[in-house]
Amino acid sequence: MTGMMGEYMGPIPKFAIVALFFSILIAFSINPWISYLTTKDEVKKHTPKTSRWDVRKLYVKIMEYYIVDTPKAKKRRSRFKLTFWVALILVMALPIYFGIFKARMLPKSNKDQVYVWIDAPRGTSVESLVKVNEAIESFFLHNKDLPKSLQIAQSVTSSVGTPFMGDFANLFRGGNTRREEYMISSRVNLIPAHEHEDRLKSEVYVYTIRPLLEEDLLKKFPDLKIRLLEDPP
Repeated sequence: MTGMMGEYMGPIPKFAIVALFFSILIAFSINPWISYLTTKDEVKKHTPKTSRWDVRKLYVKIMEYYIVDTPKAKKRRSRFKLTFWVALILVMALPIYFGIFKARMLPKSNKDQVYVWIDAPRGTSVESLVKVNEAIESFFLHNKDLPKSLQIAQSVTSSVGTPFMGDFANLFRGGNTRREEYMISSRVNLIPAHEHEDRLKSEVYVYTIRPLLEEDLLKKFPDLKIRLLEDPP
């Protein structure tokens, strides 16, 4: 990968190489030494005698249960494989299904700003865009119908037809390409999280307020394309 994503993802293969290198060292040094300690034979009167802590006994017992060439062992193997694959699928699928954790490519961060990108139809007049921008500000700053937990916007900064400030979030999402006169780019500044510990996380704020924003704006301007975005981590 090149560019920003190359810099972003670059540490993963670099540190993977380091981890594999030290894994080889451990595999050929520490692991054999620990194995020697846990499986050391006690020699007494020239008669080999295994320690009561010998892990090979348990290993052999388990393996013989499954790999002996008998019809019962074949059934055991089939049942074990079926149980293993079913359990593996359930372990991967159930936590996502029940919402124990959400599958995502990258972690989320709790920032003090979110972004609204509005694409109006081509040829929309400047006067109409000003009204759209006023509606955005009114929704976030003066909307008393919002739940109290969502009334956390302090200010709204907007630009029309020019790219927004070149911070990481806008570079990451391609904000520098928003140069058309029918495009509005807004940043909604939230109450700082360090000032209010019970403030909604920016991620929760975005997916909670997004349908309310779309409903409010599309009633007045049905032809808009609306995106409400978070800062990337």
